[in-house]
Amino acid sequence: MNSFRIIIVSFLVTGLSCSVFADHGQSKKTRSAYSVQGQAVTGANSRLGEPVWDLGEGLGTVGFAFVHGYNPSGPEPLKLTSTSPPDTVLATGLDENFLQALGLSAADFDPNPVNIPFHQVPVIVNPFTGERASVGPGNQATGPVPSRSGPLHPVTLHDWLQAGGRLDVRCADDGTASIRIRLNGLVPNGVYTVWALFGDDVNADGIEDRMLPVALGGVPNVLIPDHKGNAVFARELGFCPGDDPHMKLIDVTYHSDGNVFGGTVDLFLPGFPGFAVTNTHVAFPINAEPLN
Repeated sequence: MNSFRIIIVSFLVTGLSCSVFADHGQSKKTRSAYSVQGQAVTGANSRLGEPVWDLGEGLGTVGFAFVHGYNPSGPEPLKLTSTSPPDTVLATGLDENFLQALGLSAADFDPNPVNIPFHQVPVIVNPFTGERASVGPGNQATGPVPSRSGPLHPVTLHDWLQAGGRLDVRCADDGTASIRIRLNGLVPNGVYTVWALFGDDVNADGIEDRMLPVALGGVPNVLIPDHKGNAVFARELGFCPGDDPHMKLIDVTYHSDGNVFGGTVDLFLPGFPGFAVTNTHVAFPINAEPLN
């Protein structure tokens, strides 16, 4: 039995207008409704270097680290573990296992974007060349000068792990669904995107062998938390998430460089490891078994 039926509250309702969906499709007859608690993670199905869920046959406990610790003493970022100090400053980095899955290595990329604290990640400042530069806070910029919204201070591991949220799903009789995600503890004024992670059978052998991210509810799937790190994301879906066994997780991803790319999480830009600056922050299990 999947975790959708084990760890979340599910109940049958008829003709119910849930308050969390007060402005979404009230005319549709509700078949079922349930809620899922999200938790802070440091990668795709990864928290402090350990898998969080079993994603089923084929994928199993596969996971990748997309959040790393800043290493002031060397070029390589620190791997986050359960023993990492809470005041560890978070930084960009590359997961070797993720690169291997893509047939790549760290040698294929410019190492300069690696081991940079999140609040110092360079942003694109030239639309013609894609040039990136570290820029100052917007509340101190004057004139046509590129800047970043504040607050611009280090993001610590303690800060990061305070994030969480609740996913509310209402499935209608016609097979469609309404979802609403309430999030807290995100990076204030940061740029986030929301993704459904599906198991994908690349070899057509009946076994899922990779995770495929799809913009949840379509593009744009962007949200920007307020100055306290709170945000709400609501969408209408053409299917009920729990009914599709291929849908494993919903990931809320932080873009430390402020860039988003429509229907793809990031771009494989020449020399620049874009996925070093896309950092999974909160995840919600849909069809996945908790390991602990």
